[in-house]
Amino acid sequence: MRLSSYEAAKELILTEEEIASFVGPQPSNLLEQIEQILELEIIGSYRNFLETFGAGIFAGVKILGISSDDFESPSMLNGINYTLTLRKEIGLPSNLLVIYNPGNGELFCLDFNQIKAGEPEIVSYMPAIGMGLEYDAIADNFGEFLYEIVCDDL
Repeated sequence: MRLSSYEAAKELILTEEEIASFVGPQPSNLLEQIEQILELEIIGSYRNFLETFGAGIFAGVKILGISSDDFESPSMLNGINYTLTLRKEIGLPSNLLVIYNPGNGELFCLDFNQIKAGEPEIVSYMPAIGMGLEYDAIADNFGEFLYEIVCDDL
């Protein structure tokens, strides 16, 4: 049986302990609180990631998520606080949840307006620069995106 992209990435993360540093599992009651604040239902492989890993770093790549039960405080891995801050500061659309910031002005987000097979699509979002498209589809789901990150850094 072939593993899903997410399960394959998860297996690699768990076997590459020396280059993986993750916060740890997050309880479902915390996820429910976050869903209410974000006004989004966190589904699919990203929900599994939060329940299993929370947030973390793999080979230097920061994968944003939940870094503690104080998700309203800023931290380098707190994707919830980062998303809420960007909604206020730059008008990040409410259907997006930031999961990765490579530091070049581009943000990688779950797009909850684009659900395929129970998974939000991953898009690259460039804060409005006055011209062109703001969204560019990157992956069909978080599992594919995570697998690419993990494999690129091995």
